[in-house]
Amino acid sequence: MDNLIQVYLKKAQELAQVLLDTYDVPNRDLSLDSYYHNITYLYTHKKIEGYDHDDASNVYALCQDPQQISESDLQLLQHLIEKFTHVNTGPAKLRQVFEKLSIKSKNALIAGNAQLDSFHNYLHVKRQVETDFEYVLTQIVPSSPKTLTLIVGNVGDGKSHLLSVMQTRHEAMFEKFAIHIHNDATESFDPAKTALETMADVLAPFNDVNIHDGHDYHLIVAINMGVLVNFSRYISAEASQFSEFLTFLNASKILTDADVPGDKKEIFQILTFRDSPFYELADNKVSSSLITELLHKITQETTDNPFWQAYQQDRQAHRTDIVLTNYEILLNPKVQACLVRLLTGIQIQFQQILSMRQILNFFHDIIVPPTNQTTNFKALMPYLLFEGQRRSSILAAVSALDPAANQNQLIDNFNSRIFNTLNYEAEVKHIFNQNGLNIGIFTTFFNNLSHYQSKVDAQLNHTYRINFFLRVLFLLDDENPAFATPAYTDFIQALGQAEQGRFTKELQTAFQQGILNWNGKTKNGYMLKSRTHHNLAIKVSFRLRDKQPIQRDKANIVIFAQITNANSEIEDCKVVIDYKVFSLLIKIQNGYIIRNDDIENAVDFDKFVQRLVGDSQTDAVIITDPELPHQYKLEKGMFGFILEDANE
Repeated sequence: MDNLIQVYLKKAQELAQVLLDTYDVPNRDLSLDSYYHNITYLYTHKKIEGYDHDDASNVYALCQDPQQISESDLQLLQHLIEKFTHVNTGPAKLRQVFEKLSIKSKNALIAGNAQLDSFHNYLHVKRQVETDFEYVLTQIVPSSPKTLTLIVGNVGDGKSHLLSVMQTRHEAMFEKFAIHIHNDATESFDPAKTALETMADVLAPFNDVNIHDGHDYHLIVAINMGVLVNFSRYISAEASQFSEFLTFLNASKILTDADVPGDKKEIFQILTFRDSPFYELADNKVSSSLITELLHKITQETTDNPFWQAYQQDRQAHRTDIVLTNYEILLNPKVQACLVRLLTGIQIQFQQILSMRQILNFFHDIIVPPTNQTTNFKALMPYLLFEGQRRSSILAAVSALDPAANQNQLIDNFNSRIFNTLNYEAEVKHIFNQNGLNIGIFTTFFNNLSHYQSKVDAQLNHTYRINFFLRVLFLLDDENPAFATPAYTDFIQALGQAEQGRFTKELQTAFQQGILNWNGKTKNGYMLKSRTHHNLAIKVSFRLRDKQPIQRDKANIVIFAQITNANSEIEDCKVVIDYKVFSLLIKIQNGYIIRNDDIENAVDFDKFVQRLVGDSQTDAVIITDPELPHQYKLEKGMFGFILEDANE
C-alpha cells in the first residue's frame, strides 16, 4: 500500500508539471496548493471542462487523503498524464457539427428554393410524403397543363427540406415544366397587403376565372396548416372566386383531423406530413424507423458521416470536450434504442407533436451542454436528457419519464444498496453485472462520483449518485423491470387491438369500471347521478355499436356506443381514450378517487358519463335519505312503479 501511495504521489507531481507545460497558469510551482489553484483557474477559464476537471480535482483530493488511493485511481492518473501531454486546446470539430442541428443555428433553416447542401443531403431520410411528391412530379405534372400542389404541415416538419431534395433530384423537370414555388405563405410581398391577400395573388391562376383558361401553369406551395385554415376561411368569407379550390379543400378533409383520401383531382394535389408519422405500431410494439435511421446516420462509423469524421479528427488531435464523451455514449446501440423508445413514448403518453427540426435539435441538446453549465457531471447525457426541461418541449416531456423519479420495490432496493455501500463504484459494477450489463465508458464517471463530496449538503452526495446510477441503468436497459409501466404496456396492446376492431380484456374492464365509478356508485352497483350530490343513483345501460365498435385514431382509441334516451330513442355516441385517460381508468379500477384536475384531463370521457346518467332511459333509481340509514329503490314493475328498501 505504501508503495502504491508513493507511486501515485510521484505521478501527481508529474501531472502538475504537464499542466504547467501545456497551459499558461498563474502558479508556476509544483506544490499541492498551486496544483489546486491551477486546475480551478483552468476550469473557470474553460480550458479544462467536464470530467477532465473532475478527474484532475480528484487527484488533489486523493493526495490529501492517500489512504483512499486504489489501483484504478493510479490507472486514471496515468491516463490524465497522457491526455494532457498531447492535449489540443482548439475547439472540438464535433461540437461545431452538432451545433448545425441546433434549432438556433442558421443551418436549421433551409430556403426551399435552392439545392440541398452536402450536410443536409447526408441527413436526409426518405418519408412517405416524398414518395407522394415523386408521383406528382413524374406522373401528374407531365400529363396535366395546370397543377397546384400544396405541401401541408406544421412548423419545422421538413417542407423546405423536401422542396430542396426534389429540386436537387429533379432539376431538369423543374426547368422543363417551369414549375413555380411559393415557400413562405406567411409573408406578404407587398407591405400594403396581408399574408392572406398575398396568398390570393399567388393562387390567382387557380381562381374560378383563370383555372380553365388553357394556359400551362404549375405551382407548388409549401404552407403551414394554420395558414391554410385561415386562408380557407378568408376565401369563404370574402365570397371570392376560389369556389372550385375551396370545394376541393373541403372534400379533401385536410382542414379536419381526418386522413386525406387517396383520390385527388388532377389539377389540385395535396401532400401532407400526416402520412409520415414519427412512430409505427406493430405486433403490440412501438418503433420509429425514421428516428432509428436518423440515429444511424449520426453514429455510423463511416468516412462519409460528418459526425464520425469530426469525432475521429478530435480524438487524433487529443482534444478534450464533453461533447466527445456524450457522442461516445450515443454510439452505444442500447442507448440509441432507449432514445427511440423515449421519443415514441412521449408522442403516445403526452400527445407530444414532433417535427424533424425538433428531433434534430433534441440530438443537439443531449450532446452539447448549455454554455452556462456549472456542475461538471451535469454536462453528461444522462443529466442533459432528464434535467433539460427548460431547453425544449421535447426535453420537458422526456423529463416526466425520468427513471430517477420512479418509485417501486426494485428502485427502493437499488436506493438502499447505493446508500449503504462503502464502495459506490464497486457496488454499481456489481449491480450492472447482475443485470448482464457492461458499464464501459461510464466506469470513469462512477469513479468520480464515488469521490464527489458536496460542500453544501451531504444528502446531495447520495442524490447525485443514485440519480446518475438509475439514469445510466435506464439508458442501457430501459426495459428493466425496475422501469416497467404496466399501464403503458397495456395501452399499446389496446391500441394495436383497436386497429383490428377488437377490445383487450384490460381496456374492456377499465372502461366498464371507469364508467361505473366515475361519479361514484352504490353498493348495489347503481351509478350516482352527480359526484357532489349522493342522494340519487340510477341503473344505466348502453351497448356498443354493432359495426366497428372500436377503432384506433393515431395515439387514441375511439369507442362507439349507443344509448336509449328518455324518449326510447337510440342515440349514437363516442368516447375518445388517450393514454392519460386509460391510465386514469386503471387507477380508478384500483380504488383511486378522481379529482377535479383528473376531470379536466378527461373531458371527453366525463361528457360521455354525464350523458349516460343524464339522458339514458332507466327502469330503476336508488334514493338515499341523508336523515335515514336506509336506501330506497324505485323500480318500474309490470303494474307501475314499486318503492322498496334497497338494503334488503
